[in-house]
Amino acid sequence: MLPVNKTRRDTRKVVYGPPLKQLRTFLGPVVGSSSDRGPSRSGSVQLTDDLIEYIFTLLPIKAAVTAGLVARRFRDSWRLARRIHFEKELAEEYHNEELETILNHVFESHRGDEIKSFRLHFDPNAHELHLPEWVRKCIEKRVQELDLDISQPKQEPSFLVPPHFLDVESLKVLKLSYSVFQLPPDLKGLSLLTTLVLRRVDITPKIIQTILDRCALLETLDMGWCHGFRLLRIHAQKQTRLRVLKVGNCRAEVRGIEIDAPSVGSLYYSGSISNFRVISQPLLFLKEAMLYFKPLNGITNPLQVERLASTISNNVELLTITSTFLEGLSPRIVDGDLREKAGELSQFEGAPVDNGES
Repeated sequence: MLPVNKTRRDTRKVVYGPPLKQLRTFLGPVVGSSSDRGPSRSGSVQLTDDLIEYIFTLLPIKAAVTAGLVARRFRDSWRLARRIHFEKELAEEYHNEELETILNHVFESHRGDEIKSFRLHFDPNAHELHLPEWVRKCIEKRVQELDLDISQPKQEPSFLVPPHFLDVESLKVLKLSYSVFQLPPDLKGLSLLTTLVLRRVDITPKIIQTILDRCALLETLDMGWCHGFRLLRIHAQKQTRLRVLKVGNCRAEVRGIEIDAPSVGSLYYSGSISNFRVISQPLLFLKEAMLYFKPLNGITNPLQVERLASTISNNVELLTITSTFLEGLSPRIVDGDLREKAGELSQFEGAPVDNGES
């Protein structure tokens, strides 16, 4: 049995969760009635054991273990779990050796046909030998979400992501941190990818463009504290589904960021205004923009800010900016109104934006 938590021994009888009869009644309204005569007056239904077990398999692994203790019949339901989640809160309950033992036991005991998501907060120095095997088993079971949250505070990205981790046809959500990102030379996977989140990842411009060209279903691209490039170009003219674009806090060596993504509906940027340029003309689908421009030592270039305001102001409904942006627009502001070239903004917020990691 997978450990649920660490508690001292107690001789009293402990009940984990509601009794099975009450559980069936509780879950009834969620899935509807299976009775030919419709639901009873109380609105409850009787669920079959198989259906209850199926519901348990949809829970994250720890919740599946706890829920399985309501009756002996479901004690091993966790072996069919589709969501193997050992995120920071759970992973930090155990020492590295304990966590490794538990994960090995989970994957060796897994009997399900699929694993929908694998989330792991881990120290690569402790688990680097076992991680490829865990991911391999997830790939074999058509994993759709892979979230590797590497714990390396205040260190350079050092974990080299094996290329076969990314060459997965079933993958829809990929989240990586503190890693060196590489693609296989003959990429066959990622065609279903909808969400890519990178934190403190070493990645090249060529790989970024390959992803944009390859992943036609990509809806969200989120890059924070990444490096490996001096000029970041996000050219997604052919992307019709890309709706959310987040780029922020890139390294000092980054000299420019160009964005050409006409389909974007939400744009978030944090960094230097002098490095940022939107070349899409215009952003017809943009509804929300958050632009956190860090204060400059010199004077903000008015022409650059005017061009940016003109690009984003056509249909934007919510604009969150900082004083640096306003400084650049100040020559065009007369009696509180924005005049001439900068266009009209539907809604204007001048509130500062938090500079912490998301």
